Amino acid sequence: KRWQSYSQAFGPFLTETYVRDFNFYAQDQWRLTNKLTLNYGLRYEYAQFAQPTRINPDYPQTGTINQPNKNFAPRIGIAYALGDKTVLRAGYGIFYARFPSATISRLHQLNGVVQRALTLQGNNATDRAAGPVFPNRLADLDRNPPQGTVTVAFAEGNLATPYTQQGDLSIEREITRDMGITVSYLWNRALKSMTRRDLNIGPTAGTFTYRINDASGAQVGSYTTPIYVNANRVDRRYARVVQIENGGRVWYDGLAVQFRRRASKWLEGTVAYTWSHARDLNQGGASNNVFFTDGPATMFNGDYSAEKGTSILDQRHRARAR
Repeated sequence: KRWQSYSQAFGPFLTETYVRDFNFYAQDQWRLTNKLTLNYGLRYEYAQFAQPTRINPDYPQTGTINQPNKNFAPRIGIAYALGDKTVLRAGYGIFYARFPSATISRLHQLNGVVQRALTLQGNNATDRAAGPVFPNRLADLDRNPPQGTVTVAFAEGNLATPYTQQGDLSIEREITRDMGITVSYLWNRALKSMTRRDLNIGPTAGTFTYRINDASGAQVGSYTTPIYVNANRVDRRYARVVQIENGGRVWYDGLAVQFRRRASKWLEGTVAYTWSHARDLNQGGASNNVFFTDGPATMFNGDYSAEKGTSILDQRHRARAR
């Protein structure tokens, strides 16, 4: 009975959707000289989604999911022989991600009509009165939920397909007839990754100052940040109005070293080590940007650049052998 927040969803468990992928590509290889080989190609991808059949009249955006039709992905690579035992390789390409079926399903469900996700705050007197006492749950509120408790979500009108730019530069050296080593620099940039913005957050209502304590609990500083309150919501009929948009980016840089021994009479294998660093705009784990169950994770709503830092999926060192 002393809960701080309470969430419950109402509506059908089953939602029938589909994602149809159409992909075409062409590639070629051209040996310019005895030392230089060029590979190049172009890929085109188009995805067709099931469009929502039920629309929230308060937000017509819930009736359409954009289907980008300009997803052209060029690739190019070169191999240049620096001698009999050394080869320089370089490549660059654009690679589009798929729209997960779960994302399409959630955009059908979370329009505030098909499924209603209610969130109540224990420090709000109205929410406290409407909420249940554990272990009870809410019942029959799907027909007439309290105002300001339902969340609605929809895709930005020009939602684009997330993609990555990937490049690499490597030197491959033959040590003996059976052994070789490759040193590579890996460069990846993810663009237009999916993020969530709450359009229902109104102007700030003053500031709040936090203490910064050391390990012993003594205050060593403070941090002041603006705060938002429910009373300033733009649309008082809803709790959150979540817009799915392309505000995310990911930076990945890596150095990879690989030692290979080709099949011989007694031994065959590969040993590899990678040092890398991944950064993003506080996009979190994959589930946060597939199901969109939770609200925005950014401290500054819509200002994703202020959240730049090491990715939660960052892995600095990786070694393997086989």
